[in-house]
Amino acid sequence: ECTAQAQALINGGITNLDLGPYQINYKYHPNPMLHEYFIDAIEREHANRIVTGLVKSFGYSWETLGRYHHFCATDRTRNETYYRKMYAYIYGNKP
Repeated sequence: ECTAQAQALINGGITNLDLGPYQINYKYHPNPMLHEYFIDAIEREHANRIVTGLVKSFGYSWETLGRYHHFCATDRTRNETYYRKMYAYIYGNKP
């Protein structure tokens, strides 16, 4: 079901999709085996590789971890707002 829905969206030209339990973006991390996005063990390893690559490239920080799900190259204020919001959510504080 999930694979069929994702394929229908892709066929319709919508590729900016966060798929599966780890919300891996099809546009930036395409996998022709769409069903794999919905297999927890496979996607856990995929997400781990993405985060490991980000940490190797940018160092360990909240900003780096925020790049996993959100990054706007031209708007650092937007990025910072997002990171602070996620930090507050994780730790139960107000931003």
